[in-house]
Amino acid sequence: MNPFDRAKTISKTEGGKTLVIIDMQTGFIDGCDATGAENVICKMVEHARQQKWGILVVEFDGYGDTIDSIAQAVGGYEMAHDVVKDHMGGGEEVMECLNRHPELPRDLVVCGIFGEQCVSRTIYELCLMQEIPVIDVLEDGIAPEYATWDANNSSTEEENTRLVSSSDFGVEVPAVEYGQPSLA
Repeated sequence: MNPFDRAKTISKTEGGKTLVIIDMQTGFIDGCDATGAENVICKMVEHARQQKWGILVVEFDGYGDTIDSIAQAVGGYEMAHDVVKDHMGGGEEVMECLNRHPELPRDLVVCGIFGEQCVSRTIYELCLMQEIPVIDVLEDGIAPEYATWDANNSSTEEENTRLVSSSDFGVEVPAVEYGQPSLA
């Protein structure tokens, strides 16, 4: 799908999404330059609040709190919920939270840290459950970059995901050079 068609498709369902933020915690940030993703996620949280989207903040138990910039951006929002997991993937925990909160849309936009591990494993698990129609993978809100979890069976993910960027939602985030402080 070309970017223009993708943007039209996204904008049609924009009012009914849930932003899923995976593992943006102090215990992970120290080992990864996630400044660009952090800025994108903070801007997407602002957008989600304006659009009345749901927000799920997923934390890997034992790896610290969600970083301050994101915690402050999400803080006090009535459609935000915390999800705690104790393993790499969090698909099951995300689904349990969605089932406990049926007011949250199941049209997901996923972002977070360690795109080749926790983010991709969570997306893979959600795809296997087949309860989520399409998962938007927010490429510029993931650090390091996203890679499908199961290279031997990537068709499961390819059929159920689409790669998007914050600009597809009309969210503009200034570029940040490696090592620059966060804009959030």
